[in-house]
Amino acid sequence: MPNFTYDGFLTAASNAGLLGEFSQADLDTARKYPEFGYSILGLKQDIHKATTPEAKLLANEAANQLRSSYGGYTGGKYGADYISDGKIPNQIDSVLDKINGFGSFTFDQERPSYENQYAEQQQALLDAIINRPDFSWSKEDDPQWHSYRKSYLREGDRATADALGQA
Repeated sequence: MPNFTYDGFLTAASNAGLLGEFSQADLDTARKYPEFGYSILGLKQDIHKATTPEAKLLANEAANQLRSSYGGYTGGKYGADYISDGKIPNQIDSVLDKINGFGSFTFDQERPSYENQYAEQQQALLDAIINRPDFSWSKEDDPQWHSYRKSYLREGDRATADALGQA
């Protein structure tokens, strides 16, 4: 039976150029179970060698099963996450704890009052949009129209002269 060590795993992963692809959870599990490190390294190499999305998915699923059996977590769809017991720790768990800590609610309580401090500004902006003046345009009053007209006439004359010159 081969002698697996954490340092040997780190050396093998570094030599394979894959050490940076391991999550902290993977490294911690490999420290505790060096054979896990070698196995997950082999699966990461399989993911890199895979030529189809299905083969990559299959190798990632095998890696997630290995993570689950050794550490009770998975790496998610791409192997970069840390999902323990079906939950994503850190921020999401703390938010869920806050939500669950609000206590019970009943509809027999009086609803809280709310006064929108921006109501006047919102109404003024809405009125400006709804009551805007009708659109009107006149080519005689538009300086851009005259500029475009002059440019198009000049280019049309140039194209005519080019065509006659070539003929």
